[in-house]
Amino acid sequence: MKVQTRYTSNYTSIAANNQQNQTKQTKKQSNPSFGSGLATFASMLETGGFLTEFLCVDFLGMAGPRTVQGYGRNYDKTGKINYQAGTEELIRELLSGPAYFFVPLGIIAGAAKLNGKCARVDNSVMDAFEPMMKKANTGSNNAAAIKGNFIDSFMKEAFGDYKDTSLIFKKKKNDAPRTIGSAKNNIEKIIQDVASGKQKPKAVFKEAEECLTALNKVNGKNLDNTNLVELLKEAVEDGKGNKIIKGKTFPIKSLVYDIPNYLDDFTKKAKKETTIGDKFIEAFHKTKKNIRNASTILAVAALCAFLTIIPRLYQVDKSHNPAHNGLDIKNYKGKKESEKAGGGVNENK
Repeated sequence: MKVQTRYTSNYTSIAANNQQNQTKQTKKQSNPSFGSGLATFASMLETGGFLTEFLCVDFLGMAGPRTVQGYGRNYDKTGKINYQAGTEELIRELLSGPAYFFVPLGIIAGAAKLNGKCARVDNSVMDAFEPMMKKANTGSNNAAAIKGNFIDSFMKEAFGDYKDTSLIFKKKKNDAPRTIGSAKNNIEKIIQDVASGKQKPKAVFKEAEECLTALNKVNGKNLDNTNLVELLKEAVEDGKGNKIIKGKTFPIKSLVYDIPNYLDDFTKKAKKETTIGDKFIEAFHKTKKNIRNASTILAVAALCAFLTIIPRLYQVDKSHNPAHNGLDIKNYKGKKESEKAGGGVNENK
């Protein structure tokens, strides 16, 4: 009995130690190291686009240091944080840097709210969607049928001549890997999900990028940037008398956002028609492109108007300069005047 008890006790102790080690390992994995933090930051810069890169550089190189300098102004003389100077500096930096992007984005968002989501879609993308919609059109105004036919048309245009492949994908770092049987089918499912509202584009575009990268590598396409999709394909000569299929390239990330916006807008307009023909499709695209052009002009005008206001934010209020907070300016000025009257300070003393 004692032997059995000792054995059971030892076994329990070993199991407890294993559980503790597993817990420590889990905690270690859940707390990223400094190195992994830098890797995550670098990945964010790489995938976030120009806006993310600009904001990081502007904050780390300009806005951040200037704001810190403002809060610390005259601290060596007063021993207090200069909240007014720092806050004013922060406001000016936030308005003069990020607003270069947020003003145009605000105009486009307003246009999309008033005139439909196609205001967010670039005209070059609209040009690529128009022939695909004509090929997909069956005359029906049913939203589900329009979306399904268009996605089929898109897949044929983009990947009709592609050899399929499979890959292993992990949504998050600690997720168990899963094998995707068909990269093509997975991209199609992603587009179907965002078009129907089952998924948000932000949650699935990275998976679409990984599938497209695998497809491009297998097929030897866009190897300098494997996140690009070719549309508007046509046969062109390569200069040696050979005909090759060439098209205009679009990032899969933008398409994952643009396709649901485009289809949502198109189906709402088509719902009011009894039959959908080429003339309706052409008129729809022409109207939406004109709205996009008008929004762009308005965004540029708004930004120019904003830029005329920014310099005034940098003008110092003569009645009170926060840089002088905590300083005895009157005595300081009086001391300077007395030094000038006496011929200045002898620095050799």
